[in-house]
Amino acid sequence: MIKLIHYKLLFSVTALFVISSACSDTSTGPEPGDLTGEYVSYELDATGDSELTGTLTFAERVNGFTEVTVDLSEVPEEKEYTVQLNSGTILQGGDLLIKLEPVDESGESVTNVSADAEGNAVSYDDLIGINGHVNVYPSEHEAETILAQADVGGNKLTEEALVFNVEEENESAITGSVEFLERINGNILAVIELSGADPAQTHIARLYSAGDEENDNGEHLFTFSGIDGESGISHTDFNELNNETEFLFDDLKEFKGTVHIYFSEDDLNLLATATIEPEEEIDE
Repeated sequence: MIKLIHYKLLFSVTALFVISSACSDTSTGPEPGDLTGEYVSYELDATGDSELTGTLTFAERVNGFTEVTVDLSEVPEEKEYTVQLNSGTILQGGDLLIKLEPVDESGESVTNVSADAEGNAVSYDDLIGINGHVNVYPSEHEAETILAQADVGGNKLTEEALVFNVEEENESAITGSVEFLERINGNILAVIELSGADPAQTHIARLYSAGDEENDNGEHLFTFSGIDGESGISHTDFNELNNETEFLFDDLKEFKGTVHIYFSEDDLNLLATATIEPEEEIDE
């Protein structure tokens, strides 16, 4: 009889412990810092003589904010690189938006981002659509030197591009290409590459509408950044024309016109042209 009472008492205490433990268990739901599995990655490209490369990842947390991971190729011992998210594209430059954790000799940093430098809340959805770029600097006090960078958010390039040949005019022997690349936000990155350019000059390029009976050259719609004669290359960001009319990559797909390459701003001797027209649809 005594043994039976002892058994019942032990069972009651054990059952109470199990019930109590179950009631206090908080591990059944996700923690605010847990990741949802949604993420976007960007390649950090070396600039100038730097050989530093890496990746940048925005990963969504269940609380709607972001875990930002920077992973660099090589970092010397006892060295920390400064990493910042700035406004605008790489070409435009811009002000500090978010300062990320420095990258130490491990080559990695992780920053939990929930607000910008001004204290405004920034969600994961905000970050993956942001008008910004990331720069990696040698240190906090060497912001004039950029080792690696990437356009991020809405400025990331898609895989869409339109390329047109540049043909010589007036026996200039200048040829090349005009490439229009699409950004996620629909804006355009124009890259002009020439061979045969004058190393001592900065050539200019203008976009014209298709010509008509009244104007063979069409209307001057936009002027690209100057083409460095030594490299033969120019890069231009744009999303509107000279008259401030919006002009995005999708508009370019239906556009008919020309790009004219001139000797200089003061000498409009025509060196080359590229015909811009929609791609022909092929019937299968």
